[in-house]
Amino acid sequence: MDYIIGPTTLAMLPIADMVYQTKILDRSGTYYSKHTCRDLLNAACLRSGASYRGKRDAIRSLLNLKQNVPIPLCFKQGICAIPSGSPQKWECVWYFYAHTKDFRHQDKQTLLIFHNHESLLINCSVYQTQQQIMRAGHILSSFQLLQQET
Repeated sequence: MDYIIGPTTLAMLPIADMVYQTKILDRSGTYYSKHTCRDLLNAACLRSGASYRGKRDAIRSLLNLKQNVPIPLCFKQGICAIPSGSPQKWECVWYFYAHTKDFRHQDKQTLLIFHNHESLLINCSVYQTQQQIMRAGHILSSFQLLQQET
């Protein structure tokens, strides 16, 4: 992999380019990857012991979530990737729970504001964004509790 998702990753956006498939916003700058967002997420999931599909299916089963499931990558560091819409659609943007400070309505879209004051306009409603952020928080806290019980 040419980029490894970690605690400094803010968001990943699909791009139509002859070479690159993903634009990555990171606290240390902007990066481009030849891999898709899904490939980068799967690689991050595998580093923690399960595939993207495995984590998605576990969350769906344990927390009864049906679609657009946020994917936890590291519970200890609070790294959870949140899809802006259906992960099956090319235009799905992934943003990260720990870096999302605020969000607001802007021109029928949502402006995400990160803790480092960078912002990103995503094509999704404020209500859906709020629901996704709440889901991600619920996923992280639920799995942290499960890990403490074992």
